[in-house]
Amino acid sequence: MAMISRQIAQWCLLMGLAFVTAHLAVASDEQGSERQQQVTQVSGVISGSAVWTKAESPYLLTGDVTLGPGHTLTIEAGVEVRVSPTD
Repeated sequence: MAMISRQIAQWCLLMGLAFVTAHLAVASDEQGSERQQQVTQVSGVISGSAVWTKAESPYLLTGDVTLGPGHTLTIEAGVEVRVSPTD
């Protein structure tokens, strides 16, 4: 039962990230040209209490991302989450 609950929690996290990803916008500067951005790359297990901030956005998922049991991930409003294409 615990394994099923964990799988459901991971699925919900991935679906939430997919929803956020679907609402991405291209950022531009005052002249209308694309601005260069630093990207925060994320993969692996998130442990502890992690907070993804708009200041460190966008976040690029470069591999599997899982949330350890009992840990939390807070994604602030306005954070951009991107998913790297897979092979």
